Amino acid sequence: MGVGLCAIALFLSHTALAANGPTAQGAHNFFQLLADKHLLRGSKDRYIQNYKAQGECISIWEDIDGKNDGEIRHIEVDWSSITSALNMKGAGGDYGDSVTFFGSVIFETTERKEHRNGFRLYAVDGVTRDRIYKAGEFLRTQCDTLSATGF
Repeated sequence: MGVGLCAIALFLSHTALAANGPTAQGAHNFFQLLADKHLLRGSKDRYIQNYKAQGECISIWEDIDGKNDGEIRHIEVDWSSITSALNMKGAGGDYGDSVTFFGSVIFETTERKEHRNGFRLYAVDGVTRDRIYKAGEFLRTQCDTLSATGF
């Protein structure tokens, strides 16, 4: 619990986002777990995508749209690294789902994908690269913690 609170405090100090509390109605189990831990709020099931994230829990992909403009398009999470710890499998979602960090939407799903070993979150227009990286690092920390503790 202490580690979680420290992570939350660190996240808030780096992003200056206001905490609105967890209300992840209909969220996927993994996101619901994060919401219950006051880490993340979401709307519906997440898209699951077949990316391994190179052995890490979180992988931040740049220039995925092929425009070579340095824009971060999405963050992908390796489901296999946390599935056993959380005792669950991935599920698909609906077009336009969003992910909210402490009341500020920064990611959304923008197209349907087959669900496999991970999920994809696309950056919302106007979100800065720095903020996306910080959010990704925050999620990576939480995934590593969940995997290590089996929670």
